[in-house]
Amino acid sequence: LKTVIRGGEFSPTVFERIRVLLAQAGGIEYTRRRAAAHITQAKESLNRFTPSKDRDILHDIADYALERTT
Repeated sequence: LKTVIRGGEFSPTVFERIRVLLAQAGGIEYTRRRAAAHITQAKESLNRFTPSKDRDILHDIADYALERTT
């Protein structure tokens, strides 16, 4: 796995195999949980600011970052 990643160039088939291995090892779910924790913290920090359209947009971007799949 390290060799493939360090090489930097690999086919879609190899990329899919890496994705499967990461999922099987729990790496993808772990990363999602960590991202959710960071997003929650970021949104709590935004709540210190006066409500505004800009703040709402930043909240929406944070939610989108976690919900997107590709």
